[in-house]
Amino acid sequence: MKFYIVIVFFVFALHLQAQTWKDVTNEYIINPSFELYDTCPNGISALGDYQINYCIGWTTPTFATSDYFNSCNTSGIVDVPLNQLGWQFAYDGDGYLGFGLGDNSTWYEYIQSKLVKKLSTNTKYKFSMRISRADEMGSISHQNIGAHFSQNNMQNYTTTAPYNLTPIVLNSTGFITDTLNWVLVSGEFTAQGGEEYLTIGWFGDDYMNDFTVSQNIYIDSITNDTFYIAQSYYYVDSLKLYALENDVENFNINTFSPNGDGVNDFLNFSIYELKELDFTVYNRWGNVVFNSTNTQLKWDGKNNDGKPLSAGTYYYILKATTQENSIVTKHNFLTIFY
Repeated sequence: MKFYIVIVFFVFALHLQAQTWKDVTNEYIINPSFELYDTCPNGISALGDYQINYCIGWTTPTFATSDYFNSCNTSGIVDVPLNQLGWQFAYDGDGYLGFGLGDNSTWYEYIQSKLVKKLSTNTKYKFSMRISRADEMGSISHQNIGAHFSQNNMQNYTTTAPYNLTPIVLNSTGFITDTLNWVLVSGEFTAQGGEEYLTIGWFGDDYMNDFTVSQNIYIDSITNDTFYIAQSYYYVDSLKLYALENDVENFNINTFSPNGDGVNDFLNFSIYELKELDFTVYNRWGNVVFNSTNTQLKWDGKNNDGKPLSAGTYYYILKATTQENSIVTKHNFLTIFY
């Protein structure tokens, strides 16, 4: 009786999936920390001289002039940490990119890259990047900084206008005013499938309703009026992408309800893509009530004769071999309820 009283408490610790975030940054994103270049940048980008193109895998998707900064430059123009637009060490390595906004919604810069491969359908991803405001470019700060994954190339070299869309990942930390530290901008999303372009920049609806004056309030010496420069500039570094994957090593299921209601009706081992599986279930007296070596097993709580097991607490031992030949052994109490 004491044994049964102890194990019944496992009902309240519901674990029905074994998932983990896997770092897939390098599988999808080229040069995610902007370290690699084919030519060291030597100046701020200008029309016809897009220095961002020196950063391998990255470009500007519009007519506007995004920039590349790297410590390989020693002129102080696009150097790291000191450059023409401010002072900032790289979050990772020696390089970062930058994009500017300003002049009352007439100029918007973005950075873009084509992914190594397309995002997978219905897969959940987590994307993050580090953003820092340049301290020598304008007086204002914005909050609607984000990243967008698209199936189609968003290039439009005839405009400097903003993209009129809601990005997949949007900053939620408020106005990014920090010029000393790198602010984490991140978000989770489920891919439709086929997305193969990543675009980063400002994705607000109204420029004049998305800024705060951060610094450099000027006073006219003649009129004594105060004014500010309606521009801003942001550095971006350290892109990360994670995919939520099913991982048998995190398998810790201890209860499920195979009652046919469409919710938690199976223990689905096919999602783990195993090489080998040995799953055995025992009743409270130690007798085997179910066993399978089928790597595509979707167990519905029935015994090997095809009859539903009674509601109650059982014990399982799971032995599995992954595609990477890792041997995983799990064991736990398992409560079935209907």
